[in-house]
This record gives sequence, structure tokens and C-alpha cells, in this order.
Amino acid sequence: MAAWKKVRFDHVTERVSARLPERAEAELRGLPDGVPVLSVLVVACDASGQALQVSDVLLPPSGRNWKTPTG
Repeated sequence: MAAWKKVRFDHVTERVSARLPERAEAELRGLPDGVPVLSVLVVACDASGQALQVSDVLLPPSGRNWKTPTG
């Protein structure tokens, strides 16, 4: 994005946490009750601290794979 939009990232912060998925997330992913997921929140900021890009990624539990629906 930096080259395409002519913006410059100064720093990135990441927050990684384990949590139980919301009901809709569990249903979409076919997860049984009580199975935690990893949540990764990444915020890329400019030098003033303004957020330029935010990514919120949900990762499957160990030993599971899933495909993200597109369309």
C-alpha cells in the first residue's frame, strides 16, 4: 500500500490474543463449542500516530485448517 497510495508507515503495532469465537464465527468455521482461536490485530501508523491500515485476522486452532469464503 505504501508504494501504491504514496503513504509512509512509521511503525506497526500488533496485538495477539486467544479468545473464544463469536457464535457466527464458530458456525462459519465449523468449530465446536469451547474451541479457542487466535486473534491478531495489526495497526500500521504514520509518524504522527495516525492509523493508516488496520488488519484483524482470525487464526484457526492448532491442527485445523479452513478456507476463507470469497465472493
